[in-house]
Amino acid sequence: MARHREQNKTYLTLTPLYGREEFAIAAPKTEIPNGPMAPDSAYQIVMDELLLDGRPRLNLATFVNTYEDEWGRRLAIENLGKNFIDHEEYPASNLAEKRCIWMLAKEYGTTFDEGDTDPDTARGLYGSATIGSSEAVMLGLIAHKYKWNQINRANLMQEKADPQDRPVVLMSAHAHSCWDKFCRYYGALALYVEMDCPPYTVSGNDIRQILETRIEDPASCYAKQVKQYMNYLNPQGDRTIGELIMAVGAVVGTTFTGNSDDVVGIDRAVEDYCKT
Repeated sequence: MARHREQNKTYLTLTPLYGREEFAIAAPKTEIPNGPMAPDSAYQIVMDELLLDGRPRLNLATFVNTYEDEWGRRLAIENLGKNFIDHEEYPASNLAEKRCIWMLAKEYGTTFDEGDTDPDTARGLYGSATIGSSEAVMLGLIAHKYKWNQINRANLMQEKADPQDRPVVLMSAHAHSCWDKFCRYYGALALYVEMDCPPYTVSGNDIRQILETRIEDPASCYAKQVKQYMNYLNPQGDRTIGELIMAVGAVVGTTFTGNSDDVVGIDRAVEDYCKT
């Protein structure tokens, strides 16, 4: 009987796919199966489970690549087996990463250290590859908080800050949830810009008004949120919300309307405030 069962397993691949016994039971979801499964059966079971997923080509509302040509797919598939973090084992892949980071850093106007003219030999750090945009946002905001902490420490020593001060991230209400997640786990206030009329985007003037709002302004909903979060023990006088801002986040292509915040205007408003 046991020999007959082994023979059946030997000729399993000759059985029509949906006629096999593994298709008569539910797909495993709580435990690793005790026995093996033919690879084409496992593939088909997983593919059937994924039938209810949406189609990436039709998903124009989120941060996905809706199309990749054949050569891009082949390049990814043929390198899946590499552990990219092992730079000594895969030095060519590491150089490709450095070159991509260099190109993007140049597009963003990064100032390179003197002597760094070639990404292959550069000694400075100008960016990092990440798994996705959420991780990139987290790393960027961590860098902003590090800078905020340095400035806040200096202000405390000069009695220009309050011991209750905490960093504030000012952002569009359309910002991805990872921004809010950062604020929750890294001790920052998520301050969302209110939008109640078309085009439902943030302008430079919106940001300028919030930055210049006094923390003690009784008519401002933003000031109220700041005071409630900071739990100040003393009046803040003429201090403004801008003194607490760690970073300002803008959205290019919202998932609601597809419109973009006024990035240039927002940047100008922040620069003007910092000069005052």
